[in-house]
Amino acid sequence: TNQHHTYNLCHVSNLRDVKRPLDAITVLARVRGAGIPARLLMIGQGPNLIEAQQHALSLGVAENVIFLGSATPLELVRWLSICDLQLVTSQSESFCLAALEAMACSVPVVGTFCGGLEEVIGILDKDLPELLLSVPGDTTAMAAKVVQLFKNPPIYQQLRNSLPEKIKHQFSRQTQLKNYSNLFAGVVGSR
Repeated sequence: TNQHHTYNLCHVSNLRDVKRPLDAITVLARVRGAGIPARLLMIGQGPNLIEAQQHALSLGVAENVIFLGSATPLELVRWLSICDLQLVTSQSESFCLAALEAMACSVPVVGTFCGGLEEVIGILDKDLPELLLSVPGDTTAMAAKVVQLFKNPPIYQQLRNSLPEKIKHQFSRQTQLKNYSNLFAGVVGSR
């Protein structure tokens, strides 16, 4: 990637406390502070919306955070197709479908040890949780992992390229994803 490339991060959630959407904005501010040109797409509707907008203002990144509201599954796939990374900042997750959808679209996830996420990522590759995950609330560590990926294009690219195949391999027959298999087939098939 050249110097002028702006990285698109995204956060997809219902903007509730448990998802810690303000942390995603803090991570963006820290990533930008480390000299990485990035913006954040906030996808979803929810109770913390106003607070999140105010948080972006107070950190001086309001013009780099784009609030897109709710998205249909098709719109989500379209947004993901322009994203470089997804931030999952949750306190806890059961099965983290948002992360799986992102990774099926070749979008790596940097996130938290929140239950479901390390399980999904660990199934894909036992070394990935260490590379991608931090303790919930530790925005410094999360930002450092984002910066680390973007400053190491070979590692980032390799991750990006290997994800859809790994997902197809590990999750293709799992029943909890039956409803999503058509979406996945479309996404993975169109690459």
